[in-house]
Amino acid sequence: MASKQHAINPSTRALANLESGAFIDLENEAGKLPQYDPEICPDGLIDLSGAINSLVNDVLGEEMTNFEKSYSLSEAMKYGDVMGPKGLSKAVSSFMNRHFDPARALSADDIIVTNGVTSLIDMMAFALCNPGEGTMVITPTYMMFPHDVCARSGVSLIHVDLDTIEDQFEAKDSAKVMKALSKAYSAAQKSRVTPKALLLCNPSNPCGRTYPRATVIEIAKFCGQRKMHLLSDEIYAMSTFTPCDRAATPFTSVLSIPEDPENGVFTENIHCMYGASKDFGCGGLRLGFLVTRNELLWRSVRRLVLFTWVTSFSPAFFMYFLQNEEAVDRYLSVYRERLGKQYDFTAKLLNKYSIPFGEADSGVFIFVKLTKWLDYFTDDDHSSREMKLCRHLLHEAGVFLSPGEVSCPVA
Repeated sequence: MASKQHAINPSTRALANLESGAFIDLENEAGKLPQYDPEICPDGLIDLSGAINSLVNDVLGEEMTNFEKSYSLSEAMKYGDVMGPKGLSKAVSSFMNRHFDPARALSADDIIVTNGVTSLIDMMAFALCNPGEGTMVITPTYMMFPHDVCARSGVSLIHVDLDTIEDQFEAKDSAKVMKALSKAYSAAQKSRVTPKALLLCNPSNPCGRTYPRATVIEIAKFCGQRKMHLLSDEIYAMSTFTPCDRAATPFTSVLSIPEDPENGVFTENIHCMYGASKDFGCGGLRLGFLVTRNELLWRSVRRLVLFTWVTSFSPAFFMYFLQNEEAVDRYLSVYRERLGKQYDFTAKLLNKYSIPFGEADSGVFIFVKLTKWLDYFTDDDHSSREMKLCRHLLHEAGVFLSPGEVSCPVA
């Protein structure tokens, strides 16, 4: 890299991101190590830090092969529409009408298409809040929400701490979740931060659990009563399974919540995000979908999609796949069966080696609890015990895990 002697500094807002990216730094560190390959590099790093779904690559590969027979690669070289062909939004709305049980049927006009949900979260932070206003998130939360929401928008993230609740995913604890939300809302106001939206991750990353319908409805009421937007990241909506040892909570989309004018619940203020990367293992397609019935919001973010232009190939394939409902249903059936078996297999291994973990019934991850191993390390001004444990596992054991502290930040 060139000398820094004459370099002009970036903006202060750009530099601020360097102070809040501990996991990104760890990820960059891991990326420099030889990666595991059973044949080429059997002693390489085993990366377990990301939610990558490769369980049904064979089934999806068959669909890709069939698609290629009728698709000219020269089409992929063209710009294409900024949100893909019109048929994609129609196919997405049809898929979600079948699987998300919306209270009001969706149409293609309710969909915004972007190059992934990460871009979409950044877009929505810009669209729902003014600089200095806040977006609430329930912890533990997806570790990249702080970055995706705050990196460019000037929006504050308001963490809702549920540590004192035995199980936030049980309907019996719904009232306690609401109490925690109210407490965080009031604290933000006292700090002169106005909460304008609540960002929900359901099914939850990293917990691997699904919120019961009663809790989702109460969350919608909480937002409605305070004139807040409810934005739900439902990218793991189809990644649900039934473990061998207990019943699972059915997935409830925010789109299924009926209007409740007395509590300020209107479909226009409830928005859902979905994508191709998790349930369908197509992260490389870079496709994210916003579902909103708020016309002014739709028109506003439609002006921003020039920054999130999708490729020509990705929407063409995904539209082709979604339009074949029989193929989609077959895929989901195989996926859920394999996902459940993989979870049961992993849970048995963790129990065998006495590694505590949170039981799951959705998602492609397990929240392991390595608290007792923190005693081998000490905090200092540069790194927490947990980050030191992560680096120890990274360099000494050859395993890369996501540190829990980035999902459960200390206020």
